[in-house]
Amino acid sequence: MNHWFVVHDLKAYEQHHDLIGCKVRQSGVQEPKFSQFGEIRKGDKVVYYATGNHVIVGIFDVVSDMVYLSDDSYWKEMMVYRIKPTEMPAENYYVDFNKARLSDR
Repeated sequence: MNHWFVVHDLKAYEQHHDLIGCKVRQSGVQEPKFSQFGEIRKGDKVVYYATGNHVIVGIFDVVSDMVYLSDDSYWKEMMVYRIKPTEMPAENYYVDFNKARLSDR
């Protein structure tokens, strides 16, 4: 099992709270634009970070293999994984990354 830091935004989370995605390398090609995204595997853990807002949305398990979305109403053409929350802050709250203490204790 690997751990990943995935950067999206809150709008993407509102559109698909159960997916993480990456644009395709080229239209019609079922390959992620960033090859590292293709290294994620079912069973891995994801820390979901919302850029712009500087918050951690939560920690998720990857519960599917990578699949191709050809014409999603929000994301259009993407490679995606289905995710399931494992650790989440209280409803309507997020972990402020700027205030988080990241130290070796």
